[in-house]
Amino acid sequence: MKKIILALVSILFFNYGFAQTKILSEEEFNSDSLLQQRRIEFLTPKFISQFIGASYVTRSTLEHDLQMDATAYKGGVMYYEINDIPIGLRYYKIITQGTVREICIEMSLRLFGEDAQHYENSLILAGFVLKSRKSTTNLELEGDMSSQIMNGEVRIYRLGDVVCKVIDGSYMGFAFYREKPSTQKSVHKKH
Repeated sequence: MKKIILALVSILFFNYGFAQTKILSEEEFNSDSLLQQRRIEFLTPKFISQFIGASYVTRSTLEHDLQMDATAYKGGVMYYEINDIPIGLRYYKIITQGTVREICIEMSLRLFGEDAQHYENSLILAGFVLKSRKSTTNLELEGDMSSQIMNGEVRIYRLGDVVCKVIDGSYMGFAFYREKPSTQKSVHKKH
């Protein structure tokens, strides 16, 4: 009897340990919950600051990993929708040894109301620092071609060499890009 109980306990522990170290199948990896987690993380300022302009973040990788298809293309920007948020991604083509890679160099998104305020707060929590602000006046066209003048503000946040330009008006637009490091040497005057 003791041997049977020990055998059952051993089988249970073995199965439990196996379940804890199981490798995800492709179906599980592509499951809605994991896909949603990847998409949510992709939209965070902290994650954007790490991937924007990185040579390994290509259009094909993003479209595959986030299972997204472009909905439009205009002015060099591919538009997608992730979690009901329209985003624009700009790519830079690099050709090496006959292979074309499109590197993601800019990301923009538009948010409204409290969502926009929370997102701007998440910039600060991610370590972005406000560097400048400037008042603006914009002429905004509506879908019915009517227009209105909106007073707004442009704020520039930085985290290292990553810049987030926030345009605040009737909505808030966030544009992320990596600024090239300055290669110019400073010139000192001799007295």
